[in-house]
Amino acid sequence: MWRDIIDLGRWQGEIWDRRKGNEVYLKFLTIISVKDDYGAQSGYVGIFEDLTDLKYKEESIDKLQNYDILTALPKISLMKKLISEAIEKNLTKCNLKMYLISLSIDNYNDIKDSLGLRKMDDLIMEAVKRLEKSMDKKIVLSRTDKDEFMIFISNFKESELKKFINNVLNNINRPVIIDKESVYLKVTMGICTFFKGERDLNSIIEKANMARTYALQEQCSYIFYKEGLREKFIRKIKMDNALRNVLKNKEIYLNYQPQVDLKTNKIIGAEALLRWKSYEFGRVSPENFIPIAEKNGAIIPIGQWVLEEALKKANAWKKQYFENFCIAVNISPIQFKNTNMFETIKKALEKYDLSGESLEIEITEGVLIDNIKDIKIQLGKIKKLGVKIAMDDFGTGYSSLSYLRKFNFDKVKIDREFVKDYPEGEDGTIAKIIINLSQSLGLKVIAEGVETEEQIKFLRNNFCDQIQGYYYSPPLSDWEFEKLLRKNIMEEI
Repeated sequence: MWRDIIDLGRWQGEIWDRRKGNEVYLKFLTIISVKDDYGAQSGYVGIFEDLTDLKYKEESIDKLQNYDILTALPKISLMKKLISEAIEKNLTKCNLKMYLISLSIDNYNDIKDSLGLRKMDDLIMEAVKRLEKSMDKKIVLSRTDKDEFMIFISNFKESELKKFINNVLNNINRPVIIDKESVYLKVTMGICTFFKGERDLNSIIEKANMARTYALQEQCSYIFYKEGLREKFIRKIKMDNALRNVLKNKEIYLNYQPQVDLKTNKIIGAEALLRWKSYEFGRVSPENFIPIAEKNGAIIPIGQWVLEEALKKANAWKKQYFENFCIAVNISPIQFKNTNMFETIKKALEKYDLSGESLEIEITEGVLIDNIKDIKIQLGKIKKLGVKIAMDDFGTGYSSLSYLRKFNFDKVKIDREFVKDYPEGEDGTIAKIIINLSQSLGLKVIAEGVETEEQIKFLRNNFCDQIQGYYYSPPLSDWEFEKLLRKNIMEEI
């Protein structure tokens, strides 16, 4: 200060001063050197501005820019700065790793619709409190969106990380009491490890977010980002887009697998099985594409097409071969949830001049989980059309038995898991129990996945009604199935 005053004749800058009441404050001070007529130093003039209000405003602006208003947690901009500083400090440390976790509250919107926006603030604060309970000084928590958080972890061993993740899940999974009601949070995490020398922060954030989104798609609590995940992620996105246009591009078709009566050894019907041959991906397994179609809603128009195409074939085969032919069609839970399946089925039967006895719909427990009362009403109306209802994949869900008692099913389908390994890897006990239970309730039983003579004998000896599987035939194209049907009419299989 004095050097500038002496050499330049003035000085400007911020200084801390003290008021008469002993309060310390910041001011902007200008000191000017004053000389007399002969050029000699005669005094100094000081002009200052009190910066207290300005400083307060700057701090307020900084908080708005860098901190979340509700939680006071760093926003993403400040989080990036903190991570960059940590990366520079840890470049020389080889034995300890750094991690970035992208965490989302997946049921945020559902809870908000139920509780209202004001109550969500209390819920978010409770979630932050629980997250912070699992943390120490090595961890920085940031709120990056209304339902998303970033967790930066430095100087952690892998064993410590797993313990931390389990602590987070245990704390978050406990119910939150809002207005005397228990609310459960569902969170998903994507975890990205900082590799030695890696400094592209935007890339790390992208990988953590990608892993989280992939974990959500796979219905996992968390997933670590690994090489190849990006390709899987992009493939799913492309597949998602392609499924929206499969009907327009005529890429889907049906195969038909015979359903055979064990007493007569004759075909009594078939299950219509959806297949996709994509111009871009080739043949795609239903296990891979149906969950995607259910998630993006494409299953609704696809399911409508499947029902009509199957009934169109059933109409032709009934007229040409035998009157009692029945086609089985799988109905997705999404179709029940978002459409009026009774009206859809009624109109499709009328369109192809078929009675309800020509159709059997196969449903899984997933249809029955939500809104049981409404589903029960829908199924009751569908049954009045004469349509048969079968429970698919029986025995794989924890509450199948309770559903059998609540809903008026016609048939139970034994999942192939309880048949395919008999007798080497499966003694048939569960299949026997399902058959006995179903018969005591007056239900027909069909076993799928039947592949060997031994399995046929076992099911026949235990009075199973029908079978479906490669022993008789794999799924066939419509013309191949028709050929088999003609043969079945003329002679025993």
